[in-house]
Amino acid sequence: MYKETAEFYDRLTPDVDYDMYAEYFTKIFEKYAKNKTHSVVDLGCGTGILTVAMAEKGYDMTGVDGSAEMLSVAYGNKSPGVLWINQDFVNLDLFGTYDAAVSLLDCINHLIENGQVEQYFKRLRYFIEPGGLFVFDINSEYKFENTYKGNTFYSVEDDLSYIWQNEYDEKSKICTMDMTFFHKEGDGYRRVDTVNKERAYSIEYLSEQLEKCGFTVEALYDDSSFNEPSSQSERIFFVCRRNG
Repeated sequence: MYKETAEFYDRLTPDVDYDMYAEYFTKIFEKYAKNKTHSVVDLGCGTGILTVAMAEKGYDMTGVDGSAEMLSVAYGNKSPGVLWINQDFVNLDLFGTYDAAVSLLDCINHLIENGQVEQYFKRLRYFIEPGGLFVFDINSEYKFENTYKGNTFYSVEDDLSYIWQNEYDEKSKICTMDMTFFHKEGDGYRRVDTVNKERAYSIEYLSEQLEKCGFTVEALYDDSSFNEPSSQSERIFFVCRRNG
């Protein structure tokens, strides 16, 4: 998906307030970090808007993403001091350890193959300082079953339009998102067809995998708040600590 849509990806998420999320992560660090947080790795950083927002708050930031096209957009923006790394975060091989890791916008849900979540958590543990934090969010099972399942979304603008159709398999818990974009180029439009897949994971499963891989789940929160998630929460944040 991201190879074809990187150039206009940020147009697809106008409701995401990255500055607010940067502040939210800062508050989580202040609440849970044992020591002052300096170095942070942003996993699945995309076009790097969150990464840069956190760098502007004074963190020593590294952005990691598997899409070279998304990182090309990030690199083209003003991002002094940010290290960009093109890696599949399931097979992380970073240059050192970090005080904290963050991951925003349901990157975990993109791991659809059996064993990938465990592999990711095991690799990540090597690159977080003992006692350091790992904060990430997921699209909840409720969201897949009630917001995505069988629904179609669309947007029509002069220079960019899309149709987004969803099919959710309750057995595999995989949501297939078929997307067609029409992007204005010159006097015409370029059509882009792409498929994205995400998998729904329960809180219990992810907590079990985190514990198995050397993390303690310190807290679960509803989206961008310090409230416990409800049965109808669509985005859930995990605050985890690296053991040892």
